[in-house]
Amino acid sequence: MVSFVCACGETIRKPKVRNHLQQRHCEYMSCVDCNQTFYGEEYSSHNKCISEAEKYMGKLYKPGSTSTEGSKQDRWQSSVMEVLENYEGPLRGYVDTLLGYDNIPRKEKAFNNFIKNSLKLHNPVEMKKLWQLVQSAAPATPPPSSNNKRAAEDEPWGGWEEEINRALKKRRTAEKSMPWKQLRDEVVTRYLKKGAAGKGCKREDVNDIMLSKIPKAYLSKSKNKVSLPSEEEE
Repeated sequence: MVSFVCACGETIRKPKVRNHLQQRHCEYMSCVDCNQTFYGEEYSSHNKCISEAEKYMGKLYKPGSTSTEGSKQDRWQSSVMEVLENYEGPLRGYVDTLLGYDNIPRKEKAFNNFIKNSLKLHNPVEMKKLWQLVQSAAPATPPPSSNNKRAAEDEPWGGWEEEINRALKKRRTAEKSMPWKQLRDEVVTRYLKKGAAGKGCKREDVNDIMLSKIPKAYLSKSKNKVSLPSEEEE
């Protein structure tokens, strides 16, 4: 995360610069890494700077391949910092502490472990609210294109278990499980449209056949839902 040295001599991480400027009324900030000076609000566009290796190796520095995972985390961190910086509410104390970290996790489970250890926060309600605040910085997932949807519908029938897996995998990033009636209706519809033996069959004749094809390992404890084994174990 980018840090700046204020005209008053104090070193501040970027998320706290605005408040510092409002309190101290300093005219400029200098980047700790590249020493570039920024006046007024100019600092806000300075999101990323040279690495430690580039700074100290100078002309001997040879950039390696760009890390996709690293750039993803950088974008996430930058978005989270912006959301936290503008937050005003009952969790402000925890938010101020979070602003001091540059490694905020992108997954809820990892985030909860992180704030338990770093913020000593164990209240599940407050933890959930803090996660929802942080997650609001995540970019919206674009809806699937109609071309992809049509391509999936045009795929040939793959057999009962493959079709059951396909229907459940589409849910893994959402609810992670599926009511058995909904799964039955979706798979049976595919069978009647794409299954060689399904054409001309009546839906009510196929419903029981489909349910008998669901592996026992896929049945959830709640009885009325079906999920892939790996999802049920989580």
